[in-house]
Amino acid sequence: PDSMNVLDAYLGISQTGRKIMLEESFTLSIREGDWKYISPLDQNTNIPPWMIDKNIETGLSKNAQLYNLSTDIGEQKNVAESNQELIKKLGTKLSNIKQRTSIRAKK
Repeated sequence: PDSMNVLDAYLGISQTGRKIMLEESFTLSIREGDWKYISPLDQNTNIPPWMIDKNIETGLSKNAQLYNLSTDIGEQKNVAESNQELIKKLGTKLSNIKQRTSIRAKK
C-alpha cells in the first residue's frame, strides 16, 4: 500500500509510525530509522537546465547518497563511501518496492 494511517503517532498517542518512507523527485529515496538513501540518477538521465541554473544544491547525483539524519538533518555530509553494506541494504529495499509497484501497475 502507498499509505497507512499514522494519525496516532502524529497525535502522540502511539510511538509507532511508518518504518520506512519513500520520497520521489527525479530520483527515489528511502528513509529508514535515522538513515536516508538517495538512489543515483540513471547514467542516461539528463538533469533539466532549469534545475541546475538556480544556484542551489539539487541533491541529484549519478552516485548513491546516504545521510545520517540524526546528525545531519541538512543532508550535507554524504557518508555512502563508508557505509557500503547499508547502501546495499537500502538500495535493495528500494529496488524491491519499485519492482512490486511495477508488477501491480501492469495488472
